[in-house]
Amino acid sequence: MTEQTPPNTAVKTDLSRMTWVKAAAIILLILALLLGSAAMAGLLIGGGMDMQELSREQFISIYSSIYSGETMELLLLVYDNLSRVIIAAVILPLLALALFVFLMFAAGRREDAPYLRLNTIDRLPLDLYLLVCIVAALLLMGSINYVVRGFDGMILAASLPLAALVLLLGVGFCMSFATRVKLGGWWRNTLIYRLLHAVWTVLKAFARICREIISHMSLVWRTIAATVGLFIINMLCLTSSSGFWILTGFCIDGAVLVLLCNAMIQMERLKVGGEQLAAGRLEHQIDVASLRGELRKHGENLNSIGAGMSIAVEERMKSERMKTELITNVSHDIKTPLTSIINYVDLLQKQPIDDAEAIGYIDVLQRQAARLKKLIEDLVEASKASTGNIGVDMQRLDIRELLNQSLGEYGDRLAENQLELVCTQPEWPLNIMADGRLLWRAFDNLLNNICKYSQPQTRVYCEVTASGGRVKVSFKNISRELLNVSVDELMERFVRGDSARSTEGSGLGLSIARSLIELQQGRFELDIDGDLFKAAISFPLQLEESGAEQE
Repeated sequence: MTEQTPPNTAVKTDLSRMTWVKAAAIILLILALLLGSAAMAGLLIGGGMDMQELSREQFISIYSSIYSGETMELLLLVYDNLSRVIIAAVILPLLALALFVFLMFAAGRREDAPYLRLNTIDRLPLDLYLLVCIVAALLLMGSINYVVRGFDGMILAASLPLAALVLLLGVGFCMSFATRVKLGGWWRNTLIYRLLHAVWTVLKAFARICREIISHMSLVWRTIAATVGLFIINMLCLTSSSGFWILTGFCIDGAVLVLLCNAMIQMERLKVGGEQLAAGRLEHQIDVASLRGELRKHGENLNSIGAGMSIAVEERMKSERMKTELITNVSHDIKTPLTSIINYVDLLQKQPIDDAEAIGYIDVLQRQAARLKKLIEDLVEASKASTGNIGVDMQRLDIRELLNQSLGEYGDRLAENQLELVCTQPEWPLNIMADGRLLWRAFDNLLNNICKYSQPQTRVYCEVTASGGRVKVSFKNISRELLNVSVDELMERFVRGDSARSTEGSGLGLSIARSLIELQQGRFELDIDGDLFKAAISFPLQLEESGAEQE
């Protein structure tokens, strides 16, 4: 409850702000209430309007047997002035009501301030003020009881000031209450509110301390504490002879069961959310609005993980796109001057040069330029394959025929590297859906790696099998160098089995082969067993008649 902020306008003088006007209204109100009450009391005691039907002698003979002394004199005074008493009993309460409404409107309004203000009485606790009014009213009721039972002039004389005081306190209480209501928050200035507020503050502090203690406890200890507490409550309820406490224990157990069921439902939601994230649906968000406590924190953590992983994946994809664009742009920029170098080297080779050493230099230039051209072509192809920017023409073809063509082209090169090819394959056609050009490029990369990195005077195994509705082509060879890299590392770009990089190659062959196979909806797998290097390509087998996959 705060006082209103004063506006900048000047104070307008009116009756409701004048102190003397409000004091006069209070005095008139008290007099109207006292006189109106006396008039109505006289009418009630004397029989009301029936007094008009009695003569003075009849009135005296009837009431003299009931009242005597000063009480009878007052009744005769009422009888002699009956019309005036009736008018007073009607007019004075109406006047009192009008004055009361005026005072309620004027409450809090002051002549020296344009806004509502509290006075000294308004700052007292409201319930304490009310208690004083109630005590004074009880004293007044006690004195009135004496007057009713037997009129006593002394008691009446003492009761009138007491009645005026009670009325003054009552009017003051009503005006103070009206002022507080106008300012708002009237309940704050009460002893009950202060007491309850103090108790609530202590309870909040205690609850905060309990939460602090519980927050430093592990979930296991919280569960143990809750279980022990529930056990103690059940024992106290069951050992009680009162049916009320036994029923209370069952109600508590039912509430705990409902809470446990709700916790299981929340855990099921978390489980579903975790399964969605595990399945790669990173955009899935768990609704944590209905979750509580540790389960809510866990749900928020899962949502944060999904959001973080989405950002990480997006950043990774952005990085890969930038890397691919960089490789493509640089490759194209290098390709133009390299073409000029190759052309000029070709012109030099056609010139009649007698110096053997110069001819050797030209051969080195021609060989390294060709190697650089191959590297640039691999870079461009790897970039296109990894981003899917290569057109794929899926056709039905026999994988045996394409493989035999590739092996035939590498026959001489395998023999030059002292490698013996052992190929096993069924005699019937094995049809798949693939792009012959891209599949031949993948075979070419694998056979090229075999020629570069295989141990001389060893066998190279090529096996074609059909099982489980898929056709699998596997290559096996013995590595010349120690394979000190993992399968995942070998699948990365620019990684070679020859860590010393003493042989020719870009380290892109396996990465290109995998990307090309995956573009055709196939599978590419690698395996290393000591010095034994295994590579496998598989596609769904197409049936001869219907083209459906073989069961």
